[in-house]
Amino acid sequence: MDDKYHIRINNLLYSCVDKKLRSNESFVPEHALGYIISGETHLKAGSGVKIFSQGVIALVRRNQLIKSEKVPPANGGEFRSLNIYFTQEFLRR
Repeated sequence: MDDKYHIRINNLLYSCVDKKLRSNESFVPEHALGYIISGETHLKAGSGVKIFSQGVIALVRRNQLIKSEKVPPANGGEFRSLNIYFTQEFLRR
């Protein structure tokens, strides 16, 4: 990922956004465990829209299309999250 809002190192993804950010529909290739540090994220998948707020840990299963919206806290600040991706090779160990 090559943008100013995300840092990706191996299987870790850190997101930091100071304004609402909507993504295009994205394919999730691997299972991911996400932790919302501040703000909230709205995930739209085949099963509907789910909203995850600060302090929530969520598991996103692989092989699905998801559209996300990252929302900073209402009182100001930045949306921040950390995601860990679990490859099939890692899970089989």
